[in-house]
Amino acid sequence: AFIPLALMVSLELAILTQSLFMRWDNDMVCSNNKRMRPYTSSLNSELGLIEYVMCDKTGTLTQNKMEFRQCSVGGNVYLDPMSGCLQPQASNPEVSLFLRLLAICNEVVPEKQEGRHELEYASQSPDEIALVKGAAANGTILLNREPETLTINHQGKEEVFSIVANLEFTPERRRMSVLVRGEGGEYIVMSKGADQMIQPQLAKDDPTTQEAMRHLDDFAEQGHRVMMCSARSVPEEEAQEFLRRKEAASVELEGKDERVAEAYGMLERDMKLVGVTCVEDKLQDDVPGTVQFLLAAGMHVWILTGDKLETAEAVARTSSIVSPTMTISHVRSHDKNGVEGEMREALDAAPGEGGGKALVIDGMALAIAKQHFVTEFVRLCEACNVVICARCAPVQKAELVNLVMVHMHKICLAVGDGGNDVPMIGTAHVGVGIMGNEGMQAARASDFAIGEFRLLLRLIAVHGRYSSLRSSELIKYSFYKNLCFATPQIVFSFYSLFTGQSIANSWVGLSYNVFCTGMPALILAIFEKDLSEELIYRYPEAYSTPERRNPLTGASLVYAEFVGFSQGTLITLFLLYSMDHLYDASEPGRLASPGIDIIGMAWPQIVVVSVLGSLCLRTRTFNWVVWFFIIGSILATYLVIIVLDDLFCPDPVEPVVSCGVSITPTITGLRPWLLLFVSVVAALLPEGVWHYFERNYFPSEWMKVQVVEKQKGLEVLRTRFQRGG
Repeated sequence: AFIPLALMVSLELAILTQSLFMRWDNDMVCSNNKRMRPYTSSLNSELGLIEYVMCDKTGTLTQNKMEFRQCSVGGNVYLDPMSGCLQPQASNPEVSLFLRLLAICNEVVPEKQEGRHELEYASQSPDEIALVKGAAANGTILLNREPETLTINHQGKEEVFSIVANLEFTPERRRMSVLVRGEGGEYIVMSKGADQMIQPQLAKDDPTTQEAMRHLDDFAEQGHRVMMCSARSVPEEEAQEFLRRKEAASVELEGKDERVAEAYGMLERDMKLVGVTCVEDKLQDDVPGTVQFLLAAGMHVWILTGDKLETAEAVARTSSIVSPTMTISHVRSHDKNGVEGEMREALDAAPGEGGGKALVIDGMALAIAKQHFVTEFVRLCEACNVVICARCAPVQKAELVNLVMVHMHKICLAVGDGGNDVPMIGTAHVGVGIMGNEGMQAARASDFAIGEFRLLLRLIAVHGRYSSLRSSELIKYSFYKNLCFATPQIVFSFYSLFTGQSIANSWVGLSYNVFCTGMPALILAIFEKDLSEELIYRYPEAYSTPERRNPLTGASLVYAEFVGFSQGTLITLFLLYSMDHLYDASEPGRLASPGIDIIGMAWPQIVVVSVLGSLCLRTRTFNWVVWFFIIGSILATYLVIIVLDDLFCPDPVEPVVSCGVSITPTITGLRPWLLLFVSVVAALLPEGVWHYFERNYFPSEWMKVQVVEKQKGLEVLRTRFQRGG
């Protein structure tokens, strides 16, 4: 393979250092002092090439700190249940059942802290904790949970329920149920979950359903998380039959999931609607600003959530993912013809003035579209700046990410915080996990883990941009400097008529990438910047410029190799045909001709100084570290050849023809230094002229910003961006 070994070593060290910079960055620490964690350093550069950002809503855009705000019971809406507004109505059977359901139908574990009278509640779901606290605020307190029993205090009276069966929540079911037996021996099944899952279970003649659905839609339009609660009494014979079927299904080797689902369906039917809950989950800090930056940087932002469509759309508006000027199209039909018609209308819809288009699609409609209208759906997604997928199952999230990657051929980043986001995080090119309140499943499955969504901006725009720039420049420079070093041997082969003679001692070649040019190339891949961080934040459009979208094209590699080959050829010809004129044979002890040893020592000096001079032309940001290693590498080059000269020529009286190395004629007198100067200038002049014309007549976007920053100051840029220019 035509890949220099030194490049592989330098690149591994560079990306390791880039990852350490991410970890050490104090601006990547979230409000609860969690530092970001890079789990996959090999994807640092991909962070600078992101085109699509697929994000979860709950816990990713929001804080995942739930507050029980409203509820609907018996056709009445109760505001602020945490104030105890339901307790005066606890004698109402519907309210009483609702409070019991909130305290029983969950997986919350009450914990009593030493020295405190209040109970603390622990659960994987912040929603459940909020609802249990809401029930407690209204006089129904969850006191204790054992594997087979559960104790509550309902309006001052302690009640013990036997837990007969837990029908656990899964991303596919999107609901949980519990079958309990009261102290009187009666069986009750209680269920809560997404409205799409609960509504088909309700009895057809339930008169409260229509009013409750209206309240549920009102809650969702406010951007709140909504759930429906249902329950029914179960005859003992039916309960025993359910347990028998469930036990039989659990030991099946084939078709186990289907058999268990059938058993669950036997119990979860003809339910009575008990109430609707409304839980508020506030946005995280700086979410709108982060989203606006991502959109301005040319990225497409999608929301993939399991929440209700109205909730997802409201949060998208609040977080600035959907702007007021966007044209919003909805695809929410649950039949093939309806989905086809709504997709056609969305495709024909004109973009908003300056705002583009947004698509809001329901999970069931999404399944129909992917099954029957994949091509049309891809065209619709490509035409939209923003896509919001509601009631989306984890497998659908992963399928959408795969659709963007495979059918649209885009580089995709997925960000989420919970276990249900793991499939899409694992599917995307780059996975980012939020270390939030739902544990570390998403973070551990990700490539990069951050504490808050706002840190995604710095991860992509600063660390991603710099990593992409640094790695691509290291690769191009490594090919250039290695070809510049190898070309003289090729040219010398023609000059020596292919005698097999090497132009230099082999130890010089071994030292070239280690001592002479290795560290400056590595420093380039660690400290290089094209724009300052402040300018990156002020100019998000710079993220999507052509040179940043494709930092390492075939043309750029060919150009780097051409420069290396041309400079190596020029240096060799200059050296071979100039040495005779610079050589003084009248000095005692000298040979009558320069000799291969003297040429072999003059050549690496010129090559090292030339490639380091080219590094100076390529470097966009200088600091003392860069200068230290450039100057140090030049000094190291002379130290290497001095040491080699001492090792191979211990006796200065003997002629140097067989020593293999000879340094004295290449560093004494004015002529060798004149040759060094003229050769380096001749080699770098074409490249320097090209850089001059590129910056002044064909500048890249970052060059324009740099010029404005230096000539007119940053305040001019600030004024320009504030005006939208």
